[in-house]
Amino acid sequence: MTGHPITETDLQAYVDDQLDAAGRLEVADYLVRHPEAAARILSDLRAAEAMRCLARDGAALPSARLIQAATQLDGAFRRNRRVMRLRWAASIAVALASLAGVNAYHNGRAPSLSTPARASTPIYVEEAMMSHRTALMRRQMRSQVETPHLDANDIRAATRIRVPRFPDGWRLLDVQLFPSDYGPSLQVVMDGKQQAPLFLFAAVGTSELSRTPVMRMSDGTPIACWARDGMIYVLSGGRSAQALKDAALDLADNKEA
Repeated sequence: MTGHPITETDLQAYVDDQLDAAGRLEVADYLVRHPEAAARILSDLRAAEAMRCLARDGAALPSARLIQAATQLDGAFRRNRRVMRLRWAASIAVALASLAGVNAYHNGRAPSLSTPARASTPIYVEEAMMSHRTALMRRQMRSQVETPHLDANDIRAATRIRVPRFPDGWRLLDVQLFPSDYGPSLQVVMDGKQQAPLFLFAAVGTSELSRTPVMRMSDGTPIACWARDGMIYVLSGGRSAQALKDAALDLADNKEA
């Protein structure tokens, strides 16, 4: 996250503790300036922490003082939205910081100002790798019929997902829609003349990604990620990391199909 508009996905990632230190600070700053959103996120954080505690045998629930304080903050805000706006914003920031500390403690990570937060795997990478694994599983199952046909206009009209034009000579092997945190996502399996299939994940969403594909590793697997005009793309597979990068650069430069 580098100054882009805060989205619902960012807020949910904050609740789920899936942002790095810079990302959490950016969302916290947004919440201080938007008390209505902060009220909802505080409630979500409180519920999430209660669920975590209940899932751990023998773990104590969050202190009654913390729960009572959060409830009082919520009530005060609802009773007098305009008068309490500034005081509420400051209180929310403190409460969120407290709950973040509780989350870190219960997850085995003692909060420390001198220790940077761990960088977590972006949601779009997790979604892409899950759809990749599902596509591989489908290819091994005789009962799952592959759909080597893609109607880009039909997909765009139904899901707002825009598909890049594939290079000449590439052959579609399978096209499937998957549910994801971004809403519908598209998984396209292609024969890109690489002796191994290529898997393209596409979803509508915003991120810190650039239009130029960036290579990274996910559980030892090379992937290429980029964003374009409100879309997120992740390419995996291929015969090598360099061949994957070349294919991603080719796709990223192409117009819509």
